[in-house]
Amino acid sequence: MFKLKNKKGFTLVELLIVVVILGILATVAIPKFLTTQRQAEFRSCQSNLAAINAAIEEWSFMNPGQAVVLATITGDNTRFPDGAPTCPDTTGVYSLLADGTDRVDCSVHGSIATPIPPA
Repeated sequence: MFKLKNKKGFTLVELLIVVVILGILATVAIPKFLTTQRQAEFRSCQSNLAAINAAIEEWSFMNPGQAVVLATITGDNTRFPDGAPTCPDTTGVYSLLADGTDRVDCSVHGSIATPIPPA
């Protein structure tokens, strides 16, 4: 039989302790990461809404009396050289509010006045 003179490596108990510690860290970190990701999407959407609303104000000033068409404003490459802003949530759609204020809201994140979701 072979006899091991130098026992190198980790015992099963030591490996199990490391796995348990990693599991505890994962249960704490993953929910925090998901919350942070949702808040980042919300803030990015709010930033897009602010940019679109500013473009609407500029367009309305330059074209008094004309009806605001969202596709015309977001499709303008001088205002949005990287293309029309889109909601970070793939299901979100930007549309003009029906109250006649020429403001935009998102179907997922609401309007600029929507409070930040809780952490």
